[in-house]
Amino acid sequence: MSGKDSPYHDQTIALATKHRKDDVIAPPFQEHLQAALIVPVIDTDTLGTFTGEIERPGNMLEAAIRKARMGMAAAKTPLGLSSEGSFGPHPVIPFLPCDTELMVFIDDDRGFTLHEIIFGKHMSAPVR
Repeated sequence: MSGKDSPYHDQTIALATKHRKDDVIAPPFQEHLQAALIVPVIDTDTLGTFTGEIERPGNMLEAAIRKARMGMAAAKTPLGLSSEGSFGPHPVIPFLPCDTELMVFIDDDRGFTLHEIIFGKHMSAPVR
């Protein structure tokens, strides 16, 4: 599918972020979907911070959905995108530290929410 065949061609998607994630996220949306991402001015840290200084109520998915909806409301668009990250034990190998990133895409016009999660690993010392 080319970008012109995309149902998101010439659509505007609100990306709720305070931390310049649009620099990385916007180019694939523009290239593959020909959709524009806008970053409304909102304080997503009120929903919790990665470092835990502000506790995040609920789980990552709930927080990401709240964040995307906050951006959608501010931008007055039915399309929203957000990400939520955390750092802690790996979900399969608990003695390894792991970073987790979850992204949410909401399309209220079509009535769906899509999310994707990726687990990474960051170790403080090299494995020998």
